[in-house]
Amino acid sequence: MKGKPPDYQLGALLKAANKEDSPRSYIGAGWTQDDGRIYIKLDPFVVLKGSEERLILTLFPKKDD
Repeated sequence: MKGKPPDYQLGALLKAANKEDSPRSYIGAGWTQDDGRIYIKLDPFVVLKGSEERLILTLFPKKDD
C-alpha cells in the first residue's frame, strides 16, 4: 500500500524435525484496514507452494525503528 508503512511483517517457515533445519524468511508485509481486515502483499518473486503441509505463515507486528 502506498503511503502507509506496514503494520505487520509476513514470515514463512518450512517446518523440519529441528529448528536448525527449518528455513525461514520474511516474504511480505501486512496492513490493517479500518474494517479490521488485514491486507497482505507478498514481496516480488515470492512463490508459495500450496500443497506443502510443512509451510507455516505468520504475521509479526512491525516494530517502529
